[in-house]
Formats: sequence, structure tokens, C-alpha cells
Amino acid sequence: ERAVRTLLARHAHLLAARLCELLGLSEMKVAVVHHWGKAKIGGAAASLSDEALLAALAPKLDATAGASHARLAAEALAVGRRGLAARLLEKEEDATRRVPLLLQMGEERLALTSAVAHGDAELIYLLLLHLKARLPSALFFELLQPHPAAQRLLIHFCRQQDTKTLREFLYHADQPLEAASLAAAEGYRAETLSQRTRGLALARQFYEVAAARAPLGVAASLSFSPAGDTGASHHAALMAHATGEQLRLLTAQLNLERETAGAPPPPAAAALAPGRWRFVDLPLNETLFRCFVYGQAPYAERLRLELRVP
Repeated sequence: ERAVRTLLARHAHLLAARLCELLGLSEMKVAVVHHWGKAKIGGAAASLSDEALLAALAPKLDATAGASHARLAAEALAVGRRGLAARLLEKEEDATRRVPLLLQMGEERLALTSAVAHGDAELIYLLLLHLKARLPSALFFELLQPHPAAQRLLIHFCRQQDTKTLREFLYHADQPLEAASLAAAEGYRAETLSQRTRGLALARQFYEVAAARAPLGVAASLSFSPAGDTGASHHAALMAHATGEQLRLLTAQLNLERETAGAPPPPAAAALAPGRWRFVDLPLNETLFRCFVYGQAPYAERLRLELRVP
């Protein structure tokens, strides 16, 4: 190996390659081909076309087991031969070598296509995280549109780590019903009531959008009638109405909490108020009952009319 390295230092590539073949040094022969290719690219005249260089490099790389087209593509990119780098990457079979260089070249779309075609979930995850941090949300979601496999991996990741991005993606993918369900679930998992209120308000907005659009993909799974879109639209409208009523009830319960703050619970309510809240999280009928118990009969009547209780 020392003799081969000495020959490489003197750019005696042919002699070094012959010596590797004679001694059976297959890994060293790969290093020789890489060294030769880098020297070929770095020393090429500016007038020499990328096509001519590719014609000289490709046969040697193809004939050498283990030789990497991506290694020489990186060299081509370093010396400003972007076209040659792209052509070499087309021949690179190892996606783990091809994808990072495509990203370095700013070819995000090609990088994603390559990673998905390779089928390595870990590689796709790493690429998705990189693209998510690097690109605006709209462009990121647009890149994912032709790749259902990448979309499924993003949804799986975001359900556990980033529900905000998931909600944005579902809306961008024209799935407002799913986005609404997610926003409502987030609201009820929130630590504060203000966060819950915001979550429910956002869910209502998504349901209203779904009622207006009724996208085909969602209609197929949520339709209540053979009409497809009509069924999904009707379902979304019902959910928007129900979510709006839940918001009004929650607002009323918060107001009742303030109205009765500091007041000792009447005897009739002592057994009914084990928690810190007197009204929040109660169903409508229990809320109305407690209004009477706490002397809030006018509020009970107003709430009954507002929510159309018989």
C-alpha cells in the first residue's frame, strides 16, 4: 500500500492501478480511481465540456467495483462543474451518498424523490427534518405532494413530536376535517383553559372550511350518504355547529366560575363539586342545575335560550 500511495503522490495512476490488480488490493484500487478522477476533474481545462469529462470518467468508475460516482460529483461541484456533478449523481446507486450531495446542490425535489425510491425510512426521516427546518412550510408541503410514503412518515413523526406542523400539513393537503379533529384533541389535552378555547376555535374554523369544500379524500371516509361530498359537507357543518356550542358553553362556565368565585358552596352543591371547578367540564344539564343551586337562575335562563334547551 505504501508503494501505491507513493505512485499516487506522483500521479502515476495507471501504474498504481496495475500494482493494485497484481497484489489483489481491491480497496486501494478504488482509492486510485477516486484519486485519478479528482485529478482529472481538477486539472481539466475550462474549455473541456462536462460531457467530454463524463465520457472519460464513467467507464473507469463503472468498471471498478466499489467506486463512488458521488465522490467525484462532490469534486466536480467544488470546482464549479455543477452539470458534471448532476450527471455523475444520476449514475450513483447509493442513495445515502447521493441525497446529501443533492441537498448541497439545492436540488431538494430530486433528493426527496431519490430517498423515497431508495425506501430507507431513516434516510427519509432525516431528509424530512432537514427540509422542514430549511424550507417555508408551503414549499415543504408542496414537495411532499407526489410522495405518499414521505407524507405518511411525516404524519407519524408529527403526531408524536410536532402537532402544529401536522395540523398545517393536513390543512395544506386539503384535509380540513382531519386538521379540525387534531385541533380539538389538542385543545382538550391543553394545560390551560385559554389554550383549550383557542384549540376549539381553530377546530371550528377547520370544520367550517371542510363544510364549504368537502374534499373527495375525506368525503369517501366520512360520508353519511351516498352523495359523497354532500355527506362530508353535512358532517363538517354539524361538527362546526357542535364545536361552536361547546365553545359557548365553556365561555359561560368560565363566566359562572368568576360570578361564584369565593362563595361557599350551598349544602345542596357540596357533594357535587369535588374538584377545583364548580362549572367547567360539566355537561349542559349539570351546568344549568348548578346555576340554580348557586343562585344564578337568570344566567341559567339566558344559557338555556342561547343553547336552545327545551
